[in-house]
Amino acid sequence: PTETCGYKLEDQMNLLKSIREEFSSIPIIVVENKADMLKRKSPYLKISCKTGYGIDKLRKKIFDILDGKSW
Repeated sequence: PTETCGYKLEDQMNLLKSIREEFSSIPIIVVENKADMLKRKSPYLKISCKTGYGIDKLRKKIFDILDGKSW
């Protein structure tokens, strides 16, 4: 989540909270795009569609979840 998308960070975090509550039995991977522009630290997976940074980590995380079928 960043404020470069036109929405306040607080609004984005509230939306994420609502989604997690509504879909609590389904794994959710929170991804921050534009990692090449991000300056702040966060606990979320960072990717850059522009450079490809983090895409392999995201792919691995998706496959790990699907392989484990923990949901």
